[in-house]
Amino acid sequence: MASVCEEFLRLLWAKNRKLAVTLHARARSVSRSIPLGVFEEDLKGEQVAVAECQAEGKGERKFDVYYRQKGDYFHRYVVVLNDCLRLITLMRVSKSKQALARKAR
Repeated sequence: MASVCEEFLRLLWAKNRKLAVTLHARARSVSRSIPLGVFEEDLKGEQVAVAECQAEGKGERKFDVYYRQKGDYFHRYVVVLNDCLRLITLMRVSKSKQALARKAR
């Protein structure tokens, strides 16, 4: 059985998808100083972690994907795959902040 990460990669590269960016993701890109081009570059790199989330629409698969950045930081993207690759939101997180967030739950 394939891991979630392997399944994400299989779906991501199974067909040539158009990239769609939500208004929310565009606003977060500006407010968090993460250019959208960084997302496109990260897609070509290696994922550190992938978790599948509950999708809202039929025929959609939603994923929470982490890519390592310099130092203690990661970029976290929430994406939906269907006939296009839709970026829902993006953020920069660190290991220490992520650990604090898990403890607070």
